[in-house]
This record gives sequence, C-alpha cells and structure tokens, in this order.
Amino acid sequence: MVSLRLESVGDDTSRAFAAMGGPNRRPWCARLSRRDGRLHRSFIRAQVDYSEANSVGSRGVMYCYLLTDGMYEYRYYSSWSHEERKFLCVHQSQKFDAGPDDVETHFNEEDARCQSSPWG
Repeated sequence: MVSLRLESVGDDTSRAFAAMGGPNRRPWCARLSRRDGRLHRSFIRAQVDYSEANSVGSRGVMYCYLLTDGMYEYRYYSSWSHEERKFLCVHQSQKFDAGPDDVETHFNEEDARCQSSPWG
C-alpha cells in the first residue's frame, strides 16, 4: 500500500464555486478498471489533512489517498488556474508515473492474462 498526497489549492472556495454551478476544484483520485471494453473510474475517499493549511484554507489543505496495486487516475490544481490530470500505476507497493498508453497496455495485458487462465 502506498500513499498519494494532493494539495487542494483554493479549498476554502471550492464548495462555493460548486454551489454556483462552477467546477469542483478539489482533487480526486480514482482506481481504473475495464468493464465491457470501457474504462471505469471508482473514486476513492480522501483523508483530509489541515495540519499544513494557512488560516483560511486556501493553501496547504492536503487530500491523502491510500492506494493498493492497480492503475489510477488523479486530478488536482497545481496553481489557481492550472489543472493537472495524471495516471499512476502501483505495483508491489511502489508508485510509477504512467501515461495514457501505459494505461491501455496495462489493461490489454490484464485481458490477455484473464483469457489464458483456466477460469476465463
């Protein structure tokens, strides 16, 4: 199991923007799986850490995720205006950055293992 910590830039205003129909700026992390040939996200609940936050919560609020082996996609804002979406592979309790091609390769290899097994 490994951890992923993402800062929630502007955490103090995220709810207000979302309530007015704006984008939710809070970070998220989702475990990826393939069903019926399509990728699906299963969102993971974060443990929120305010120990490094400033007095209003606009910086330093950390969203922490515990990840087991698998493929993940996550999103966060690296600044007030720049959104980042990335992929991460966890294998044998180690994290590896991944790209879209790595995600496709991961699930193609997983499909091949399942088809060659005696159960599937």
